[in-house]
Amino acid sequence: MIFNSLWYYIFAGHFTTMKETRYNRLTGIMAEERIENSMLAEYVGVTKETVSLWRTNKVQPSLPTLYKIAEFFKIDPRDLLVPRTWPTGPSPAELARAAKEKKKGKKK
Repeated sequence: MIFNSLWYYIFAGHFTTMKETRYNRLTGIMAEERIENSMLAEYVGVTKETVSLWRTNKVQPSLPTLYKIAEFFKIDPRDLLVPRTWPTGPSPAELARAAKEKKKGKKK
């Protein structure tokens, strides 16, 4: 098999390698709305190749561009992003704060 070293899973209706991280849902949204790369590219003011890079998650649009894309589809910009769930337990920020406070307490 050509891809025997790759593991695939289905995520939002698309095949993705386990090593890829998906940040945006642009491919799915564009497919639902039957929008071509050139149509979105013209509205946003970029090339269709740039839109292709966004759709494959190789490059991400800037925040202002993300808002322009959301305006094009008349959706909330958050709907363009893949939702994330985080593991339970303290966040890295909480751990960093606790370590700083612990270090500060030892200095006294």
